Amino acid sequence: MFRLNFKIAVRNLWKYKVFTLINAGGLAIGLVCCMILLLYVAYEWGYDKQFTNYKNTYIVYHNSKSSTGMTSTDWTPGVLAENIKEKMPGVAYVSHSTYPQNHVIGYRQNSFRTAAVYADPDFLKILSFCSRFNSNTAIAESCHL
Repeated sequence: MFRLNFKIAVRNLWKYKVFTLINAGGLAIGLVCCMILLLYVAYEWGYDKQFTNYKNTYIVYHNSKSSTGMTSTDWTPGVLAENIKEKMPGVAYVSHSTYPQNHVIGYRQNSFRTAAVYADPDFLKILSFCSRFNSNTAIAESCHL
């Protein structure tokens, strides 16, 4: 019974080649779109969840008006971090960092130019990276990163 139905299906697919090609192409495009959407949703739901305290971690954005409209950037003044910690109750750690830029980094006789980010010591406490160094003293002591 199954073998007979399979033969009939294959004969019909072979007889109507253009129709089969259109249907198979539409099915393939639909499956690819579905997979891309599933990957996007999985990325959005899993964003930054590798950190232990991700529910209480926030980023501050600066909104500025211009002639073309509203622009939001994650750049804020350097003194804002200290003001937030002083004036907002319940804030445990505050940090600000620079954008990745090329800097000359050196230690003893060795120096090289590479993209680097400078951050406050609380940065490693906020974003709990699994590492081999102590997050309390890593930035305070030189040559640990």
